Amino acid sequence: MTIFLDLAGSFIVRASMVTVMLGVTVTMNNALYETTQRTNTAATVATVGEIIYTDLNQCVASAFTTSNADYMLFNADTSMVGSPPISIIYDATETYTTTVWDPAAQENKTVTLHRLYRTAGTSPRVLISDNLLSVSFKYFNTDGQQILSSPGQVDAIRVMLIAKIEGVNNGITTSLSDRKANPPNLN
Repeated sequence: MTIFLDLAGSFIVRASMVTVMLGVTVTMNNALYETTQRTNTAATVATVGEIIYTDLNQCVASAFTTSNADYMLFNADTSMVGSPPISIIYDATETYTTTVWDPAAQENKTVTLHRLYRTAGTSPRVLISDNLLSVSFKYFNTDGQQILSSPGQVDAIRVMLIAKIEGVNNGITTSLSDRKANPPNLN
């Protein structure tokens, strides 16, 4: 085969091999980046879900004073030794917009995202997650019926968090945490 190739021909073969190798390297790096982004986002959302779940399981009787879908306020004994309960607030009312590439529409789209803050007692408000496409707090009574008002009747809480995976526009682009807590000290 090399008998038929001259110096210019062998250069073209080498140049196309380099191009192919660069293309494979870029594809592999992009796949590694996307996998890392998916893993990090899933870990973050799972951790935030676990923090909320732990707080909810420390609720005290008649803990809830509000039952909003994006703002949760309840009293909990976080000391686990019968100390006076403290107020815990989860606030996802703050939103911001960002522009992301939509590969299906082949255009940029504006997306509204939520920031989730936690306040425990007199401690300062702390941002525990952002990049959330959706934050949903749903409240249920002892019969399993969803409560839209009457926070004093809350017996179970479902918390759903959906996070956008930053920098990923194809395949799996969101991560979900969906938990339901039945605090032992409620109703």
